[in-house]
Amino acid sequence: MFNTSLYYLAKSKFMKMAILVSILFSAVVSNCYAQSAQDYYSKGQLDFKQGDFDEAIYDFTKSIDRYPNNANAYSDRGAAYAKLGDFSRAIFNYNQALEIDPDNANIYFLLGTAYYKQGNLTQAIPNFNKSIEINPHNAQCYGYLGIIYAKQGSDPQAISDLTKSIELHGNKAIVFATRGAIYAKQGHLTQAIWDLIQSIKINPHNADTYFLLGRTYSKLESFDQAILNLTMSIKINPHNADAYFFLGSAYFKKNDLINSVSALSKSIEINPHHADVYRARAAVYVKQNDLTKAINDYTKAIEIDPLDANVYFLLGTAYFKQGLLDRSVIELTKSIKIDPHHADVYKARAAIYAKKNKLLKAISDYNKAIEIDPQNAGVYSLCAALYARLGNFDQAIKYYGKYLKSNPNDADGYSLRAAVNTRQGYLSEAIADYSKSIKIEPHHADVYVARGALYVKQGDLSKAIKDYNKAIGINPHNADTYIARAGVFASKEEYTNAWNDVQKADLLGATIDPKFINEVKSGAKREGKEALYSVVLGGICGVIIGWMFAWILNRKHVQFKRERKEKGGKFIRSKTADLFSLLYINRHLGLLAGIATLFIILLTLSLMTKIRMIDTIQFLLVFCGILYIVCLIKVHSGWYNKVTFELDVDKEKKEFNAHISDHKKEIKFTADDIKEVWIHPSEEEFRFYLKNGTWVTWVFSDTDGTDLEENLKDYLRSLGVPIIFKFFH
Repeated sequence: MFNTSLYYLAKSKFMKMAILVSILFSAVVSNCYAQSAQDYYSKGQLDFKQGDFDEAIYDFTKSIDRYPNNANAYSDRGAAYAKLGDFSRAIFNYNQALEIDPDNANIYFLLGTAYYKQGNLTQAIPNFNKSIEINPHNAQCYGYLGIIYAKQGSDPQAISDLTKSIELHGNKAIVFATRGAIYAKQGHLTQAIWDLIQSIKINPHNADTYFLLGRTYSKLESFDQAILNLTMSIKINPHNADAYFFLGSAYFKKNDLINSVSALSKSIEINPHHADVYRARAAVYVKQNDLTKAINDYTKAIEIDPLDANVYFLLGTAYFKQGLLDRSVIELTKSIKIDPHHADVYKARAAIYAKKNKLLKAISDYNKAIEIDPQNAGVYSLCAALYARLGNFDQAIKYYGKYLKSNPNDADGYSLRAAVNTRQGYLSEAIADYSKSIKIEPHHADVYVARGALYVKQGDLSKAIKDYNKAIGINPHNADTYIARAGVFASKEEYTNAWNDVQKADLLGATIDPKFINEVKSGAKREGKEALYSVVLGGICGVIIGWMFAWILNRKHVQFKRERKEKGGKFIRSKTADLFSLLYINRHLGLLAGIATLFIILLTLSLMTKIRMIDTIQFLLVFCGILYIVCLIKVHSGWYNKVTFELDVDKEKKEFNAHISDHKKEIKFTADDIKEVWIHPSEEEFRFYLKNGTWVTWVFSDTDGTDLEENLKDYLRSLGVPIIFKFFH
């Protein structure tokens, strides 16, 4: 613009006129150029929207040439360059725009985006932060910052910025996907799945999101969902070898081996240089027991990555399963050379050496495995077994001790150490170990058998039989246990029990020494005859003694004269006589005494002849017990209470009073209460049946004479009481 003060300084009229014309011309030209810059800018925006970025750049450049102070023209030209992938020129234009308008948040955002797409994340971060400083509500800035921090591994800051972007309604699929990926990496799988599903809802055509979601479901072992999402990823992008790889792995976890092989083969077809896929397919072939194909795939994986010690280990394991032990050792040795700190490889090679009976080499490898991983208690047990095979029992016991220190609740460990203690002759220690094993696992029949055998060696046959009984209770189909118990019974000369066990073992198909069978069979026959003789003899003796005892009681009763005298119309019986009447009336007590005597005789014979009389004794005990219970029932039910030992008759009042002295009890009744009276002529008993359903019996002996009996009969007839002569018990 021209300075109008020149017009006032002009001295001539002509000069003034020239200056005025010049000013007017300059204003007109300037207005024309400004009008042209705006037109070019508007046209450039239209070209940009239509995707004609080259034409847009041309128009924005024309606009800038005519009006270089338009920050938006620089910014839009930078955006057009960015669309064409020329991020250097885009960055230049954004910086030019910021020189004109340094407080424009959007230009900082665009500049940060250009740096991000250029891969210059360090320069992108301050520009996004500057944009947020000017406009703290820019969700896209937070989104980009979150993505950048995620790429840099700053997960907490990334989640913070991504969450802020989502809170500001920055509903970008990539924001949810990125946060979901971070959550998945951190193990927050449920949160990861939620974010990934939100991302898919916004953009259902992103193969990578389905791929990541499928992998996350695999980590959760939701293999059906994993397969579904990985299949969707492949449908969108059928050339993703990794998607086929993880799909095959998911099928493998579901034990769908056919589909697993198919997916993994497709992955190899797309990318034949992925060693992990060959290794995965080899694992499927191993499970299918197709070891030849598995070995081929492991070999291919080694060709791609010859420094992967784990593949050599797996290859060696495959050769071992194929029975090629020497080849297996070669591959395992290669694995150890690459990675000498892999305890499992030493264990695998030790197992092969042990199988080849190279026990010292096996022990050396096991010790190396222990050196690498001293917490692997199982190796101590394996090494202990090898020391036992070498006959170095003390070392075996030592290593079992180390194993049990880490696994104090392993019943099998105690059993194994007990076996070694047994071979070393440490019987007490072996029994203690078997006892610990039983305490932990009380249903292991073999342990009872083993401990029983040790009790036999110690001469404690009773404990041995208890253990064999327990073993048979747990497993009644083990013939060897019956044979072992038969041997113990034979040692105790209990041949009947031994013969029973021999017969059971024979039924189970056991092979038994004929000499042992003959010995037990003859012993059982001899024992049976002796038992029969003892029972017969004891029975005869018992019956004789019982009846003799009853006869003695009866004689006592007969010899004792009871006194009877009539005073005031009463019949009185002496109490002393009643005691013998009680014994006489309950004369089966003599039989009980006879049975007791029989029991004593049988027990004596058993001790003298060493005959096993336990069954007979048990029978007698049960029989005596039942007889005793019957007697008690009879007593308490009133059977004895109905036996009258003293009978008073008041003729004036027509009353009868029955005294039961041992029970201190009286039964009073009148003639009107009597229903009928039974008289047993041979037993000389009067039984009074009362109308209330009860009855009492009065017994007298020959020494009483017949006067008392006739007087009572006459008196009852005079009262009109029905008298029936009848035999009764």
